[in-house]
Amino acid sequence: PSEAPTLTHSNTPSEAPTLTHSNVPSKVPTLTPTEVPSEAPTLSPTEVPSETPTLTPTEIPSKAPTLTPTEAPSEPPTLAPTALPSKFPTIAPTASPAPTLSLAPSTPPTSPAPLCNIEIDIVTDKYPEETTWLLVNKCNGVVVLSGGPYISRNTLHADSILAPCGAEYTFMINDSYGDGICCSNGSGSYEVKKSGFAVLSGKQFVLSDEGSFGSCSPTHTQALSEDISYTSAISYDIEVNILTDEYPEEVTWTLVNDCNGSTILSGGSYKSSDTLHTQSISTAGEAKYTFAIYDSFGDGICCKYGQGSYEVKKNGSVVLYGNQFSLSEEGTFGSCTHTQNLLDTSAPVSPISMFPTSEPSLHVGNNDGTSIPTVSPTPAHTQNLHDTSAPVSPISMFPTSEPSLHVGNNDGTSIPTVSPT
Repeated sequence: PSEAPTLTHSNTPSEAPTLTHSNVPSKVPTLTPTEVPSEAPTLSPTEVPSETPTLTPTEIPSKAPTLTPTEAPSEPPTLAPTALPSKFPTIAPTASPAPTLSLAPSTPPTSPAPLCNIEIDIVTDKYPEETTWLLVNKCNGVVVLSGGPYISRNTLHADSILAPCGAEYTFMINDSYGDGICCSNGSGSYEVKKSGFAVLSGKQFVLSDEGSFGSCSPTHTQALSEDISYTSAISYDIEVNILTDEYPEEVTWTLVNDCNGSTILSGGSYKSSDTLHTQSISTAGEAKYTFAIYDSFGDGICCKYGQGSYEVKKNGSVVLYGNQFSLSEEGTFGSCTHTQNLLDTSAPVSPISMFPTSEPSLHVGNNDGTSIPTVSPTPAHTQNLHDTSAPVSPISMFPTSEPSLHVGNNDGTSIPTVSPT
């Protein structure tokens, strides 16, 4: 330059700036920022910052934002929210206050009643159009499931439903012709399962057959549910074998659960002479059972007109056996668990009939009458449960030729005995 540069800017710039830097600055403005910012921000950052960036943010932001982030944040983020909000947002979200937990709910929750899967399996015989059935909730009288008449012969028909576990159910099956579903015209059968356990099964009957399972438990017995569930989870297989004599049509029998009064199996009358007839059922839970067998003519099933016999097994072990009797014979095995006794709130049963009834009782379906005429006399198993009579007379050493005078009062026989007591 012709002369030394001035220390201050001139009001008017010199001619066009040079494209390359001169060794001595020209009179034009420098590329570094001025002490006072211009009105408009620069489009690109300066090569050298005006000064070292501050480590903490200023109370008031600068007029123009920086185009690139700072090398380090102004300060480390807080791990917990501050008492007062900061002037700038934190890098991490603030944590919400922890909720307060109450030890007990303000109002007890209402849990729905537990449901169990109930399955009905029907195997039809050669006349499926004759078969119908019902499953009734005895606690409220509602028919929860039904089936038939069917079309397909010798076919398995399965139906199921989710129903309340804490209820008593009655299963009833009917054959309109009156010859059942086994065994003269096919090998039909029925089975009822609750939560996978067989609770009722059968095949041989005449006009109808029925059975009950479960119980309508009152509120105060709900505490026993664990005990009941435990005892009900144990399964027992009961098998009844009947070998008929030369007159099979005279033979009928029943197997009754003494703890709830339900008939779980029954058979006869039969058509095939000198034939073994077998029925079985899987029961849930321990119970006391009474098996009763009848001969309508009064000469039993052995040994004058054949070599008939009966046998009852529990889990493969023989618990009852017999062959020689006259009009009837019965025996018991097993025991009622304490939970079954506590849950039994049924009214006392009416006096037992000694002979078949020709008409149903008046109070049908109220637990104090039968829904259909009985084929054979009602078994006298319940007399032993409430027996408060005086001690019986000394046992006889020889057969009696005539019945005792006090027939039916537990101190005399109803028919002449064939052999000593």
